Amino acid sequence: MKKLKIILAFSLIMVQIGQSQDLPSLGITARYDSTQNIMMLRWAPESAKLWFAANKYGYSVVKYYYQKDGELLTPPLKKEILANKVRPKPLDEWEELVNRSDYAAIAAQSVYGESIGVTNAQEDIFSIVNKSKEDQSRFSFSLFAADQSLEVADFLGLYVEDHKVSKNERYLYRIYVNVPDSIMQADTAAIYYGPEDYSSLPAPKVESVVQKDDFVVLKWLNGPYLNIFSSYSIQRSFTGKDFDNINSLPTINFESGPTKSNLFNSFIDTTRYEGKAFYRILGKNVFGQLSIPSDTFSIVKMKSYEVPIPKIDSVEFNENNSNAIYWSANGASEFIDKAFLEKSYKSEGRYELVELDSLFKNSYLSDTSPNEINYYRVGITAGENVKYSMPFLFQNIDSIPPAIPAFFNYEVEDSVVKLSWYANTDEDIAGYRIYKSIKRNAEPSLIYSEQSLDTTVILKENLSFINNERYYYLVAFDKNGNASALSKRFKVKLPDIVPPTPPQIRNVTQQGDTLTIDFVKSSSSDIESYLLYRKLEDDLYKLVKQINPSQNQLTDIVEKGGKNFYRLVAIDSSGNEGVSKPYSFYVKIKSEEEFKYEIFEGEDYVSVLWEKNSNYEAQKVKVYYKINDTYNLIKEASIREGELLIERKNIKKEQLKIICI
Repeated sequence: MKKLKIILAFSLIMVQIGQSQDLPSLGITARYDSTQNIMMLRWAPESAKLWFAANKYGYSVVKYYYQKDGELLTPPLKKEILANKVRPKPLDEWEELVNRSDYAAIAAQSVYGESIGVTNAQEDIFSIVNKSKEDQSRFSFSLFAADQSLEVADFLGLYVEDHKVSKNERYLYRIYVNVPDSIMQADTAAIYYGPEDYSSLPAPKVESVVQKDDFVVLKWLNGPYLNIFSSYSIQRSFTGKDFDNINSLPTINFESGPTKSNLFNSFIDTTRYEGKAFYRILGKNVFGQLSIPSDTFSIVKMKSYEVPIPKIDSVEFNENNSNAIYWSANGASEFIDKAFLEKSYKSEGRYELVELDSLFKNSYLSDTSPNEINYYRVGITAGENVKYSMPFLFQNIDSIPPAIPAFFNYEVEDSVVKLSWYANTDEDIAGYRIYKSIKRNAEPSLIYSEQSLDTTVILKENLSFINNERYYYLVAFDKNGNASALSKRFKVKLPDIVPPTPPQIRNVTQQGDTLTIDFVKSSSSDIESYLLYRKLEDDLYKLVKQINPSQNQLTDIVEKGGKNFYRLVAIDSSGNEGVSKPYSFYVKIKSEEEFKYEIFEGEDYVSVLWEKNSNYEAQKVKVYYKINDTYNLIKEASIREGELLIERKNIKKEQLKIICI
């Protein structure tokens, strides 16, 4: 018996009415035979468990008269029992069929062959699994055999003929499994069919017939016929008339549903011959009926030959900026149709066509637009055969630097700086370098160099410098070491935590009631203002004035005689403070015995009257008004006048201060 490698592909059309997906079910198909005027019915269970039960209890086939002359018949429909308790024939009836059919031997072994068997002592998990696999194999092989032979399907109890058929009628056939509900519940299968539903089997569609080495490969469309044909017959003729089957075993459908992998089927004819041959394909359904032949394809089979493998001998760089690739092939070259050149950036990468020599007239090929790094391979074709050389690496000399890169953003958190830049678009870019300077026009130093295509970097900066600005420059370099020029200067402002250098009070002079304070400015470059604080003895420091950083002198008005203390504070752009050391100064006030005054509040004016000792040398009297703890000069007069009037407005007597100088 021939050995068969089988994967089940049961090709019945399954029509199920009112079935539950939870119950075992059947598949059914029908076909009308006009030569005998009979209806042929084929079915199959969809699980091994149901198959075993049906083999024991059998199937029942019921026929209902459903339609006549195109009109639906009125219920109740006429009913006939076509078959009852249809099941596999007894073993002793199989001998004659087994002796002439391999498929019958497969089916008989599946139904009646010895079983593994599981005893109580062997009920371990492995024995149970093996028994389950055996049951599934028996089920699959039996259905396969039934698909390939209608006679075997009849012996397996999976086929019935209806000889009482009228061409103007249509019938409803229902198949039942006679297993009791107490043992297993199973759905029925049904199909509507009549002689008018008959259609001839389509011809298979051949895709190609080509020679591969010393063989002929046939390829035909398979997907659309999965539910039509269970196998195919391949036929060949050397005259174009008398065709013979060349596949001793049927070419079958291996899968049950349309997928990308079974869209086409193929067959390899390994017969050794030379010259012209004709091929065609016929489909066969589960009822053993053959389709009309496919279109006939012819092929002239050439004597087999070994296609030589090419190899690249050398590559040369020409003055016109092109590469010449010299190659050769050992062996017979008379069958070579054409040669072509491909290249890639990697030896195992995706290769692209560079040049095609369709006449095979030269032993070299050219690349007029070489890259810096080139992996070349030469391919040659002979018929349907293609052979490639091993990849050949050739690097062109590159002295062109990459384009100048540019920063576009930075982020600062405490002392951590994240720099970001635009990716360089050069194809051979290898990495980036970063240079830094602390001062704007200082020479930058290299702080980062990596062979990486990352476009961000994180750096840690020292914040203890007085200057909180950093200047970064970016450089791109390629795989040959060529480096771009420095990018434009990129300024980064760091958090300013260093206080400015404190100013220094150099001198305080008094002229009358005015004190002039001279000081040395802070050396820090980002000073925004100076604050002057004054403290009298046994008192707290009080802000008396704020000036901009362009001034280096300020004044204060005497409030009280005695020892005064001054401190000057420098404020930078980040709000940090640099505080000077205290500076003490003794303030002199003229004796009240030498100068006396009184203030009178009238309705519209405030009147200031005074008198002085004849030896008093003062020249003027100045009137100050206190606003927000600061005295501001509002009026002055010659000391000889003895009186001064001030518009009342909102002036209060308590806020006035009179000083003579």
